[in-house]
Amino acid sequence: MVRRGEWDDRRIEEGDEVEVVHAVAGGSGERDLIIAGERFSSRLFLGTGKYPDLETMNAALERSGTEMVTVAIRYMDLSGDRSILRELDLSRYRLLPNTAGATDVGQAVKMARLAREATGTNWLKLEIIGDESTLWPDTAATVEATKVLVEDDFVVLPYTSRTWSPRCA
Repeated sequence: MVRRGEWDDRRIEEGDEVEVVHAVAGGSGERDLIIAGERFSSRLFLGTGKYPDLETMNAALERSGTEMVTVAIRYMDLSGDRSILRELDLSRYRLLPNTAGATDVGQAVKMARLAREATGTNWLKLEIIGDESTLWPDTAATVEATKVLVEDDFVVLPYTSRTWSPRCA
């Protein structure tokens, strides 16, 4: 790696590897995001956790322009006045339950099925943690769970990385 400040003084020598990179805008040029036939003008997915109160959460959702809101199924309170579902304008936001905290295929599939019954949506952000210290996903387990859930009529949006998995380490 040659730092920018050293470019003028650094000469390429035999055996050096050269990679030229530049920053680009991603995407296909299509302005809208289309998932399972649904069109979204915002590519931002926003979670419902870690806000100090519901008013702050709703203000953040409003100001962000998001159309997709994630909720952790293991922390959802669907009863009484504290239900997160009562606080979200589901005519405005696509609900995206997630399997945060799952550490294996069985847990993730169970959480997904519970989420579908509790929320009425078959959309899912699939998360299977492979390393508790880094929270890197278990890619192999994510692929395995995705196959099961797609067969079970879920729209799966997996949280994963390109290669890391405990089984790949």
